[in-house]
Amino acid sequence: MWNEVRLPSGHSLSSRAVWVVYLIALMFLGLFQLWDARLFVWYTDDFDYLDHIEQVKADPWGLFSPDYAASGRPLASIFFILLNALFGDAQVPQHVVLILIHVLSTWSLARLLTKLGYPLELTTLTGLLFLFNVSHYEVPYWMSCVSYMGCLVSGVWAVVAYKAWALGGSDLRLGGACFLILISTLFHAVGITFALLAPYYALRGGARVPAIVKSAWVFPLISVVLSILIMSAYPEHAQHKNVTQIDQILHVGELTLAYIGRAFLSPHWLSKAFVVGPTNIDVIAGFLILCMGCYLAYRYRSTPLDAIVWTTLAFPIFGGSTLEEFRSRYFYVANVGPSLMIAWVLIEAGTRIPKGYRDGWGRWLVPATGTVCLLWVSHGELDKTKPVFWAGIGRSYMATGAAKTGLPLLGKGILGSPENLAPIYYYRYASNAYFLGLDTRQVLEAGLNVYPNDASIVLLAETDQYISNHRIVPLDLVERVQNAGRIPVRVVSQALHNVASYLYNKEDYAAALRFYANALQVDPMKKDSTVFFANTLNRQNRHADAMTAYERYFELAQGAEMQDAIPGLLTIVNTTPKSSEAWAYLSSAYLGLGNIAEAGRAAAAGLDQIPSDPLLIQMLQEISLLHRDRGETKEANRIAEYLNKATSSLNPSLPDEPE
Repeated sequence: MWNEVRLPSGHSLSSRAVWVVYLIALMFLGLFQLWDARLFVWYTDDFDYLDHIEQVKADPWGLFSPDYAASGRPLASIFFILLNALFGDAQVPQHVVLILIHVLSTWSLARLLTKLGYPLELTTLTGLLFLFNVSHYEVPYWMSCVSYMGCLVSGVWAVVAYKAWALGGSDLRLGGACFLILISTLFHAVGITFALLAPYYALRGGARVPAIVKSAWVFPLISVVLSILIMSAYPEHAQHKNVTQIDQILHVGELTLAYIGRAFLSPHWLSKAFVVGPTNIDVIAGFLILCMGCYLAYRYRSTPLDAIVWTTLAFPIFGGSTLEEFRSRYFYVANVGPSLMIAWVLIEAGTRIPKGYRDGWGRWLVPATGTVCLLWVSHGELDKTKPVFWAGIGRSYMATGAAKTGLPLLGKGILGSPENLAPIYYYRYASNAYFLGLDTRQVLEAGLNVYPNDASIVLLAETDQYISNHRIVPLDLVERVQNAGRIPVRVVSQALHNVASYLYNKEDYAAALRFYANALQVDPMKKDSTVFFANTLNRQNRHADAMTAYERYFELAQGAEMQDAIPGLLTIVNTTPKSSEAWAYLSSAYLGLGNIAEAGRAAAAGLDQIPSDPLLIQMLQEISLLHRDRGETKEANRIAEYLNKATSSLNPSLPDEPE
């Protein structure tokens, strides 16, 4: 370990002074890079943590409640209980704390890398590049991402402790390493990465192989057992789903290559792959990097090999969770590898300049220039990165039904970085804007500029011209939409449906009816438009036409979807109680919801109005059989008794349930 650092000028600094100066520099640069993250609103996942905190306050055993995803990362939950005690639900101070923790984690990473044997200039430059990695902008605003920071620091510390023990240290260091691996895994399941890096670095440091073989197995055991226990607390957590899909070897391998490739391809600029998912270029780059790692392992050990090993070990274990996700925050632990690689390349480049310029400060010219350029690029990329995250937050709110909150955030994100968002963001914005009666032209114009050949956006923009003039889409455009494929049909029909719903909520039923009908012209199989078309007819007291629409709906709908028809059918049976079809559909709707008792009451009420109706008698017979199949003999017998009396022209009401 270095006790002092000698500068090219001949002066020297103590190691402690270097690290203090480095921390101050990181704080300044980190706040400069990430300060705007304090303004982010709570993400939808954050509410899970906030709710979990309240449960744990009421019952400490709630820390492992299966009702909350936060149970999958217990130490992160404990941290936020403390944070909540200090700041309550205030967002800005908690985000500021996360920014500071990210900076401190970076500083700790650099110092721990020094203890692994890397030169001071390499570790400090690695930390600086790690701090400015563009994908890390997602980390300070997402509460749960503190788990990555805690996992990284405690995990690297465990690697340092194990290496020290393997090189002849006391057994206390081995115990400390085991404890730190446990802490790392309690922060996040990716802690198993460090359980594998520990023996690798011990071997790289010259430790004896027998000692490593006898001791290293305990680290993966701790991580795996702990992960299984946590998984039992919340088995649906995303970080565990890849375990159930690990048999898809080829898919896992392809995604792992894509992650490795993306980590090394774009640490300092936003890649569209972070938004739309892995690309073939990512896979090819990952394959070439692994080939280079194999070559380096065969020929000689070096820092680039360490970087490749680090990144590779992080992804097969936690590489996208469900094998479909490709989120920038998942690169946090693995991004140490690219930062280490780039720092090494910059420093090596400085040693390759002509000998006359290599003395004194000369050898730092290339690393300093390269670092400044990368930091400048990274900070400039925030103009693209921040809007992408705003869009992600907005879309998450909309997915939970909070369109009024999410739509402005989504629009802000789209207009801030239109070229870095997939077409689906434009579809979602336009569709929800129509439902709220908002203007979509600016967003659709941006979509046309970025995706001029996307059929859905082009046709949606044409549709918008008619919608903005309160006109339905003409038949020629309907035909072009239908000929363009399934996605344009779904996008345009949903837009028309949401316009109709906006008008319906304003009680402009005549206009709503036209747009529901227009949506059904585009997609005759659209179930929600069918049922709301029927409901709108009901609002206009056109009950016979509504029944025809409900008949069509019941040909398309299944299960819980039938719930949307119940209010309209209740209106019909109240106004035209002699319609056996209406009573039968109402009973079927309750059956679709699984409410057999209500289905029986509806059919019986219809039979009271229309004695001996064969359709309703058949409905009650089927309901009686369902009760019997479920072991509800009393209910089945009660309906059978009622049917016997009804078919005997006694026509009593269905008896009340026994108390």
